Amino acid sequence: MTQKIKGNNVMNTALINIHLQHRSDTIMMIKDGVIQSFEKTLPLDFSGDIIDGKHQWIYPGFIDAHMHLAWYGQLLASLTLFECSSHAAIHTKIQTYLSNNSSLTLLHARGYNDGSFTHEPSLTRFHLDTMSPTLPTVLTRVCNHVVVVNSVMLKRIQDHFKELDTTYFDHDETGQLTGVIKEQGIGYVNALLPQLTQDDYLAFLQSGAKQCLSYGITTVGTNDLWMHNPEYTQVKAAYDDFSKEQCLRVSHQIKMDELSDFEILDHNPIQEDEFQVQGPLKLFADGSLGGKTALMSTPYLHTTTYGEATIEQSHLEAMVKKANERGMQVVVHAIGDQAIDNVAKAYTPYTQDGNPLRHTIIHVQITRPHQIKTLAQNNIMGMVQPIFLRSDAPLLKERLPQTIIDHSYAWKTMMDEGMKIAFSSDAPIEDPNVFIGMHSALTRLDAYGVYPQGHSPSECIDLDSALKHYTTMGAYLLHQEHHLGTLEIGFKADCFASSVSLHTLSNDELLSHRVSWTMVNGKIVYHQ
Repeated sequence: MTQKIKGNNVMNTALINIHLQHRSDTIMMIKDGVIQSFEKTLPLDFSGDIIDGKHQWIYPGFIDAHMHLAWYGQLLASLTLFECSSHAAIHTKIQTYLSNNSSLTLLHARGYNDGSFTHEPSLTRFHLDTMSPTLPTVLTRVCNHVVVVNSVMLKRIQDHFKELDTTYFDHDETGQLTGVIKEQGIGYVNALLPQLTQDDYLAFLQSGAKQCLSYGITTVGTNDLWMHNPEYTQVKAAYDDFSKEQCLRVSHQIKMDELSDFEILDHNPIQEDEFQVQGPLKLFADGSLGGKTALMSTPYLHTTTYGEATIEQSHLEAMVKKANERGMQVVVHAIGDQAIDNVAKAYTPYTQDGNPLRHTIIHVQITRPHQIKTLAQNNIMGMVQPIFLRSDAPLLKERLPQTIIDHSYAWKTMMDEGMKIAFSSDAPIEDPNVFIGMHSALTRLDAYGVYPQGHSPSECIDLDSALKHYTTMGAYLLHQEHHLGTLEIGFKADCFASSVSLHTLSNDELLSHRVSWTMVNGKIVYHQ
């Protein structure tokens, strides 16, 4: 595939025999990872590497604006339960795993989705006790905002923490703990899980990156650095090592909890280079729809609960103010409509002049009529996940009023109102496969057939819009639009190859499509 001629100390590459959308040129000239020109014939005096594109279509590398790369790599090394749609399926998978891993001292499985259960209740420790009666067992829900533990693990938590705050522990009607733990309470569980090393995290990053590259993703906005995580130092050091591999660009979204954390970051900043940069402050305003902790303005159906505000409003506003004074972008997780209002209130004093720091709401998922118009008028931006609709659909009619459902996951409305948004996956919550995400955006079909014609079909977008919001808009929200997100002269040679034009694929074909290879900085870093 690669031919070298008259090599020199400068990294020159000619990518030949290619198709480019909106261009008749068939050659892309690259120097030191940057696009220099587009040509129809190879210059006679060219000296460097020649890569034969074999008449494939070349597209800008995808940008996943919000995910958790290390967590995603960890998921790939874990027992996962995504496909289990019943208690029995989970029981079978756990039993099979235990029979093949008899030396385990603790079982931690990820990705169960009680929203996919048919006529079965959500899991509790009493269900887990029948599946794993003697081994400490933890199951993390697909949303990562809820875990369920068996009785052995619950006792370990109670024995270890003598003053246990059970605010975020569910109780049954008799007052017994059910083993279901949400939001801040999950910290008690994490403290008793096996500690991971820098090498562990480096391995997670490598495996997560390899999978992302196989989807044509060349840049990610990632939230793995949580300043109060006991393993923060190991994760940060692993990223320093990973950036030297120069295969995937990373923009860090850094979770900080206290005003004093800004000074800590000043004294120990991200070691920035071409492949990792220090990005925005990351905060959480609520939980998840699956855990009924997304903060709503009206109660969940058949309950009196509105969800959880995971940060005091005054503290949210103080953190945003401090970040703004320091010229630091803020991105806040907000799924429920009330959480979105709360974040908008904190942002609005700093967005009236066009929002130059690009303060952003992550998810913007459950919205009331006219709420999006207000966000757009206040120049507030969004990082949204089209793929969420595939798995969330069974929960909607069960938990939300129809008036809210009809106006949620409203990406086309956001675009029509002029709201600047970028697409992402929130992996490992969902698969970072961009082709699945684009299929969701184009069709609004779910994985369970809840909406056979698609949820709110008027919100479907076209392929060009989907590509834009996985490329140029991702670069914009990551403050990297001057060198990433498009294939133009002076931009980085980050791209992927497709055997056919994406515009010739049906929606079903798009869903199963795969890239042929992926290039970052002018070097092919993944080949099918």
